[in-house]
Amino acid sequence: MEKIDFKKTYKVLYNASTKKVEIIDVPELRYIVFDGQGDPNSSIEFQEKIEAMYSIVYTLKFMLKFAKEKPAGYFDYVVPPFESLWWMDNMEIDSKQPDKWKWSLMIMITDYIDDKLIQKAIVEIQKKKDNKWLNSFRIEKIKAHQGVKIMHIGPYNEVETSILQLNDFIEKNNLKIIGKHHETYLSDPRRVSPEKLKTIVRHQIVARH
Repeated sequence: MEKIDFKKTYKVLYNASTKKVEIIDVPELRYIVFDGQGDPNSSIEFQEKIEAMYSIVYTLKFMLKFAKEKPAGYFDYVVPPFESLWWMDNMEIDSKQPDKWKWSLMIMITDYIDDKLIQKAIVEIQKKKDNKWLNSFRIEKIKAHQGVKIMHIGPYNEVETSILQLNDFIEKNNLKIIGKHHETYLSDPRRVSPEKLKTIVRHQIVARH
């Protein structure tokens, strides 16, 4: 059975230019999501929810791969990259107030994965270790929309330079941001030095009338 790699299936979402902003059509996709608030550099909850999310998606992958009975529509796959949404109550992110940042941590999941399967994975995880956030997940279907994207290479705390490029493009092309700030992480910060980290920065947009 062929293993599906969503980075290839949805190449438009998992690849981007470092030099120019591009307008893209984002298809409707399903995600497992963990929500929270606080400075990602100091929040224990932030780190624990990332761990909970990865525990679930990898346990699911291998639990289903070796299961005798598989869900309808099953196929093996490469776990997609980690993504996140960021915003504040007024939607404008203030880089000087990270403790007020709100975030959604998420990884794309296949259509055959449902709440019941995730609960089975959580039971398996809890046999080995505990994480109080395991059951705080939700499944969200994000509707198809248009977006703009650019690749940021460098430390996460310097991504604002790429955000400014997006904002400049949006202003010059008579567009308007309607969604939360979106980041897709293509590098593992445990294995890649900060100056080489690859992050796709995205905004959801519509034409300004």
